[in-house]
Amino acid sequence: MKKLTLVFSLFSLILFSCGNDDDNGDSITQDPFIATWQYYKYFEDGTEIVLEDCETQSTFQVFENGDFMSTFYELDTNDDCQIEGTTNGTWENVGNGFYSTTFDGETVTSEVHFDGNTLYFEDVDGGITYRDVYIKI
Repeated sequence: MKKLTLVFSLFSLILFSCGNDDDNGDSITQDPFIATWQYYKYFEDGTEIVLEDCETQSTFQVFENGDFMSTFYELDTNDDCQIEGTTNGTWENVGNGFYSTTFDGETVTSEVHFDGNTLYFEDVDGGITYRDVYIKI
């Protein structure tokens, strides 16, 4: 379940952010979502679920041109950390802290929160609140 949540969370994450939509033409401010983010912590209903070292190698890159790429890691049957898969898509800051991402023909819009060099988002499913935290690398 944690692996499935991670995959959906990473996809959802790519849709969120607390950005500044003000554009007065005087200066260009880079969207805080544009960066490389590494999986850092995971919570279920406020309780931290310890991630395997391999899981924390999972990253997503958000590019200025509106593209993103996610790379997911998982232990194989020999306990070797391997790339489980990658996902490519597009993203858009839709305002007021919400981002929209499109991948595999599906568009999702979510809210992202920034705190220093960390980013987190929450998803509620079946009455359980899942929080995924990423750190900027």
